[in-house]
Amino acid sequence: MGASIGPLGTLIEPWGNLSSDEASSVFKEQIEAVSKAGADLIVIEKMMYIKEAEVAVLAARNVCHLPVVCQITFAENGRTLMGEDPEAVSDVLEDLGVDALGANCSVGPDSLFPVAEKMSFKTHLPLIFQPNAGQPQLQDGKTTYPVLAEQFSDWMQKFVNLGVKIVGGCCGTTPAHLKTTVSRHKLVHSNLADSS
Repeated sequence: MGASIGPLGTLIEPWGNLSSDEASSVFKEQIEAVSKAGADLIVIEKMMYIKEAEVAVLAARNVCHLPVVCQITFAENGRTLMGEDPEAVSDVLEDLGVDALGANCSVGPDSLFPVAEKMSFKTHLPLIFQPNAGQPQLQDGKTTYPVLAEQFSDWMQKFVNLGVKIVGGCCGTTPAHLKTTVSRHKLVHSNLADSS
């Protein structure tokens, strides 16, 4: 069972008022709790910049011996909130000794695929990618996502062909998106991850 550890919702110094020590303390408390509850894996996800990811990974390494996956969120321009590129993210996360790295949330598969390409050239670690079903849109007062299950599964096959080891979906993906991906491309469930 993987335990999801998300962003703190506030920026760490020098961009915000939260110190690295304070952030580390919060992450340690969460990770220690899920470790004691029986988690088999720590999934640090939706991190918007390297600094917060780094603090979270180090906190995990400090309080447990579980495998650690780390996923960063990229904008449509292929950079993090602080303007960091996929190559820099790969270097830092690999140096921190994560067990797998990649990206999730924020954008659709079309925007994340170039990020996956850059990371695949930069790291030897297993890659994990879980895009949204596209950018959210407001239609008749409801939030919808434009990437349909068949389109999503086609994109996931492209990620797998690139060498991404774990694929799945984030915001806007449904069980149909993942079921279609598995059935159309005969991907085994062990290579799929679902994040909600």
